[in-house]
Amino acid sequence: MPVRRFICLRANGSISGTEPRTKAAGPLPTIAAIDKVPILVKAGAIIPMGPDNQHFVDEKTGPLTIRIYPKGTSTFRLYEDDGVTYDYEKGLYATRMFKCVEKDGTLTVTKSAPRGKYKVAGRDHIFEIHKKMPVKSVTKDANLLPHITNKTKFDSATHGWFYDANNNIILAKVKGGANEAISLTFSSAAAGP
Repeated sequence: MPVRRFICLRANGSISGTEPRTKAAGPLPTIAAIDKVPILVKAGAIIPMGPDNQHFVDEKTGPLTIRIYPKGTSTFRLYEDDGVTYDYEKGLYATRMFKCVEKDGTLTVTKSAPRGKYKVAGRDHIFEIHKKMPVKSVTKDANLLPHITNKTKFDSATHGWFYDANNNIILAKVKGGANEAISLTFSSAAAGP
């Protein structure tokens, strides 16, 4: 049975998957079952997620999901190596920079090409934007991504975008792109011809 609990927050603003964004410091009432721990995420966070049962980011070539909780401008540097050897001590690693900029009804997400000596495994990317936003178009490097109207079709598609209005999540799938820069623009204005 769900229990009402209070979590104390700082004034920097945090959000969770089930509660609205808050700016107030102090107790936040949260309803959760006793065996569930609410997860709070700081506004502006960028969190890379590999497939389930994976020990490190580059272990499989499954999709890399980037969860983004937009607020202003935020960045995250992803470090990757083989996850097994000590070759990172010899400089065999790579980093990629992720950046999210929220401005004037538009959200821009960029991923840099890897920097370093380590060759990043080829993989698809899923960008999971946690934001209530009336998205009209999504572009990848200025090319319009197809709008997919249901989650089942999105899951089987190779690329495109889907808006889950029930959970306020925008999903954009990009084929490949592990070793190149990517720029996505999520716009609340309709795309031109």
